[in-house]
Amino acid sequence: MSANHHPQKRLKKPPACDSCKARRVLCHPQPNGAPCPRCVEKNTICTTTPVIRGRPKKPAFHPKRSLAVASLSPSSSTLVATPALETTDDDACPPLTPEFVSHCFECLEFLPQINHPLMKITSIRSTLHDCAYSLHYPSLTPQARVCALAIISMASLASFHDSILGPGSRPSSLLDWGFFYGDCGGGDVAKDNDNDNDNGSIFVPWSTTNTRTANGDVLRGCGLRRARAFRALRAKTLKAAWDAGVMLESTEENALTCFLLDLLEQSDSTSPTRPWAAACIMHIRALAPRWRKYGHTASDESRWAGFFMSEALFATARRMPMMITLHDQRHLCGSEPPPLETLLASLEATRKPGIQVVWASMKPFLFHVTNLARELHLEINGDHPRLHPLSSAAVLRYLSALTLLQSVASLLLARIDALALPCPPSDRWADSGSVDTTARACGYGIAVGLAGVILPFYRELQMRCVEAAGEEDGIVNGGGNGSGVGGAGIDEDAATIFSSASPSQSQYRAQSQSRQSSAYIIKRRERERLQTYLGQAHEIAVQGAKDIARALRHMPPVHYTPLNWRVVFPWAEFCMEEVETAGAGGGGGWVDAEEVDTFLNELKILGYSLDSVSAPRALDVMNRMEAFLKRTKTPASASVSSPSAFCPASLPAATPASTSTSSTSTSPSSVLLSPHIQVIPQRQRELEMDEPVAAYGGEADAFSMSMDSAALAALLMPLGDQAWMAGQQVHGVLDVDSGGGGFGFEELDFMRG
Repeated sequence: MSANHHPQKRLKKPPACDSCKARRVLCHPQPNGAPCPRCVEKNTICTTTPVIRGRPKKPAFHPKRSLAVASLSPSSSTLVATPALETTDDDACPPLTPEFVSHCFECLEFLPQINHPLMKITSIRSTLHDCAYSLHYPSLTPQARVCALAIISMASLASFHDSILGPGSRPSSLLDWGFFYGDCGGGDVAKDNDNDNDNGSIFVPWSTTNTRTANGDVLRGCGLRRARAFRALRAKTLKAAWDAGVMLESTEENALTCFLLDLLEQSDSTSPTRPWAAACIMHIRALAPRWRKYGHTASDESRWAGFFMSEALFATARRMPMMITLHDQRHLCGSEPPPLETLLASLEATRKPGIQVVWASMKPFLFHVTNLARELHLEINGDHPRLHPLSSAAVLRYLSALTLLQSVASLLLARIDALALPCPPSDRWADSGSVDTTARACGYGIAVGLAGVILPFYRELQMRCVEAAGEEDGIVNGGGNGSGVGGAGIDEDAATIFSSASPSQSQYRAQSQSRQSSAYIIKRRERERLQTYLGQAHEIAVQGAKDIARALRHMPPVHYTPLNWRVVFPWAEFCMEEVETAGAGGGGGWVDAEEVDTFLNELKILGYSLDSVSAPRALDVMNRMEAFLKRTKTPASASVSSPSAFCPASLPAATPASTSTSSTSTSPSSVLLSPHIQVIPQRQRELEMDEPVAAYGGEADAFSMSMDSAALAALLMPLGDQAWMAGQQVHGVLDVDSGGGGFGFEELDFMRG
């Protein structure tokens, strides 16, 4: 063979694309990065993930260069790795066997994320069921596999699997109430003989759960042991999501994956960026026209309103810009609801009982909460408003809106009181068919939404008051006003010099003192105005703390809501500030031991899922709460007279007419008639009744009552004619705390029908 005729080298065939590789079909790669014919036919994005073969190269190490970089960034050792930068811990990651995957999807039924609208749209659960819960099934697409990994990572926060918790104490099932509450008081607990499952579950009557204390040490041990496996699963999911490019293609599964990944990252991260949340919103906007075209119902609009509200509250709590726009709300939640004044008037005028009124009011309520969260960031606590003095007009508008929103919430919660049963029928969030479960879910959403826009507003006013006081002190002490307005202060040495100075210097001194006094007066008035606003916001915040505490008592005793950490812990700190401000020798002021005990038990339950509860700051708050409860010597659980947070309280037994020998009796120290109606002795205004109250079957003595008219109307309305007072002679007026003024019973005649 001649030297000029060499055999032509055969070109290597390019690798198959990911879509053809997943379907196990022949791929025809095209040159210059063009999509293959099958992807063009299926109208999908043609991506090819390169497969790294052979042994990986060792990273080159340059000592001198490393030292030079370290010298340029001396604080680099203090950086904390974010979850997106985590590396997969293969030893801690549990094996993704079909048995473990099936277990995680069962745990998903106990998480509130099961009711997310994206979870309803996708068919990921049925897809995994058809694949026998195998993540390596041939027909399982890469996007579905990543979505399943995200669900597994989220469900691992509630899992009791041995590969998650490892050796040590753990519950026998997700219904093992005895594990969460220790021995549960012995005789008050019985095995649930009505159930055929042998999962070791313990049945605790709902009326006794409020007297129980969660087993904090054991639950925190579970949270610490699961942290390594949870972070390993999260890192594995993040890597798989990047490899699959879930940010690039808008599908329902990719949108759900991005939503779950954002939750997983924000569970223990303080990063100011949220790339997965931004990708989720972009996917939702791209898919929304198709959803609106095919089968978008009113229930779907309410679910999207709830999702948008939770997203808005999360951004508000972190002082981050909202990703939800008003156009997004209108597109997926329907047109804008009527103003809060109209909604309040319609609720006060309606007498129709049942869950329909509450459910019809949920979407407008959630819509208004989202708008208030946006208004708070744009006008009060956002980065741009903080560059300027606080606008009094914006604060007054927000206070007025919060007052209206709280009145609407009081009416809705009072209706839920009459609908909720003493004992929740199920711990599963997916069980949403009954009226009781729907009422409890609505009550929880109302309380969380109201509390979510109150506390950030209150904290912002607190910070502004501190800044105003500091600027005022700076003027007095010679530090100026801090804003470039007015003159600087004058110390004693300068005054001595000016005393022997020339007339021109004395004139300058007088002008400087005049500017200083003017600036001081301006700052003092600003501080007094801020303190007035803070006092009004404080009253709303205290009621918000009571509402969120009732919402937590409204839930089943054992619930798996790890994301409640960002809601519960700030309110727990607020309650401790209240009781410690009131003084160590007495009660808790406006916030009593019942709220403190509720938040403490919720933090203990959260310790089962999160290791954040074992952080020094959280442990300090919990220790202070326990010390306060011991100091009161009357546990909050002992004073709970209501079997459920949103159920009417335990009422006194009916007294037969024949046994009533006197018209007066000793009033109890505190009789709880409703979450909104509390009888307290020695009030300034008294309500005297000459006849017994027919609705409650007991004799009424001279006592004082604090209530709001909307709550009383909604409480008595479902009882019909029996709710009206048997006696016709009613003296005195009711003290209306929220309405500003008193009213007589003749103004409640609309309840008689």
